[in-house]
Amino acid sequence: MSLANHKRQASVSLNPQAIMVTIGVIVIALAGANVVVALIRQLAEQPAAGLDVFDLNAEQSISSWFSSALLLTASGLAAAIAVKTTTMTWRWAGLAAMLLLASIDETIAVHERLSEPVGNLLNISDSFPFAWVLPFIVIGAALFPTYLGLLRSLERQYQILFVLSAVIYLGGAVGLEIIGGFLLNIFGSGVATELEVIVEESAEMLGMGLFISSLFQLFSVPDLQSEPALQKEPALQKEETLR
Repeated sequence: MSLANHKRQASVSLNPQAIMVTIGVIVIALAGANVVVALIRQLAEQPAAGLDVFDLNAEQSISSWFSSALLLTASGLAAAIAVKTTTMTWRWAGLAAMLLLASIDETIAVHERLSEPVGNLLNISDSFPFAWVLPFIVIGAALFPTYLGLLRSLERQYQILFVLSAVIYLGGAVGLEIIGGFLLNIFGSGVATELEVIVEESAEMLGMGLFISSLFQLFSVPDLQSEPALQKEPALQKEETLR
């Protein structure tokens, strides 16, 4: 096989759809492993040691490291796009930095340590155990106008993919996290909270998987400046029109 044919086959096999399918299969496998672990803990008198490695809700588990790897991959792709294009470079770089911090946080769970001080500050510790989401909602709201501009600069298909990715990911990371807090308060640890964790963590991984495949597709555009995939900022377009 010639080198040219080998490169062509490699480029065909590495495409956004293949990336998404691969991540989806891994997520299904991790969710299935978590179900098995939950059943073992319920049925066995003395569950075997080391089951936490397959627990979606445990730190230093396979799913935790996989989620961290997904965030790191997305960070790398965003950084690569920032280098490849001169349009809104600092916004892409900022996105890459935030994803990198999220990747680190996924393995050491700094955000969860914020729940107690934030809860105590707002006097909601007893009723809302996941108070860490509140400062992140505020930060997200502050950054929204900036990154809305980045989103609007993209071609429509990427706008749809990015929004869908965010809805799935944040729906799990924030929305279901809040629901999980209420379920834990009402029912305690049990089937309901276990199912919530599976759906929550799966949504986070699938949302980030879709974001990665979308970023890869965008990065694959030969020339981001001249292609419609990434348009220039409206102000720059108006300036060039006047010239």
